[in-house]
This record gives sequence, C-alpha cells and structure tokens, in this order.
Amino acid sequence: PHLQPCTQEGYVFGCKDTTKNECFHRMLFGGPAGSWKLIKNVKPNKTLLFLYDLSNAQLLGLFGASEPPTYNLVPQAWQKPRRQNGVNSKTGPYPAQVRVRVEEELPPLTAKEYCKAMGKGWQPTKHSIFLSMAQTNALVSAMKAKSNG
Repeated sequence: PHLQPCTQEGYVFGCKDTTKNECFHRMLFGGPAGSWKLIKNVKPNKTLLFLYDLSNAQLLGLFGASEPPTYNLVPQAWQKPRRQNGVNSKTGPYPAQVRVRVEEELPPLTAKEYCKAMGKGWQPTKHSIFLSMAQTNALVSAMKAKSNG
C-alpha cells in the first residue's frame, strides 16, 4: 500500500447500484459540484478513501487517490445519455472527481458496523464527508477486525 493507514484523515464518497460499477470500471470517485470545496483537499498518498454503497448499506475500503482531484476530469462519467436545451450536457452529476486505486482489500462494513465504529449518534449520509484521523482509524480498525474474525 502507498498509504500509512491510521495516520491520515479520510474521506467517504457515496454511490448507488446505478453508479457503483462505473466507479470501479473507471477507478474514479465523484461527488456533486457542491462538494468540490471538500474533495479538492483529498491528497494522493495522504487521504484514505472509502465508498459508501447506499443501495446495499455497506462501507467499502480502502482506497487512495492516485492523483490530485480534478473538477470534471471525466465529463461523461455517471451520465445517462441526455440532452439539455438541445445540446449534449458537458458535465455529469458528480463533477468533483478523483482517480482512485485500491490500497487494501478489506471486508465491507454494514451500516450498523459503520455507525458503531464512528460513535454514538452517527448516521451514514449520502453526501461526501471528510473524516478526522480518529474516525479514519476507527473505520480501518473495524474493517481489519472483521477480516481477522
């Protein structure tokens, strides 16, 4: 792995059944335009990435950025063929993008396990979120414990 787990902040991206396969086919995670102010802070070799599958209520990991985030890196990503005002759309629904690589294959956490690792009152959200080092460490530890048990 390129990262030193548990010494970095993390970031959780979201996906659904309709977008998950494309995330892995392109090795690209993305968020809506409004999340760019957070996603642009993802650092290659420094930020651990997770993917929360909303359709199956599972947190997948561990991933890392293979290059710095780029706004609208792959304009056609996650687009259904459509036209807007008679012209092809130039931006997909998730233009805040980062290329990813698998850092370590660990078993997914269920929504319940995810919430337990994050602490009292935590609820998964479909929006992209930054994690503190402590939160990242808790998720990595929960995934590693699951792979050992």
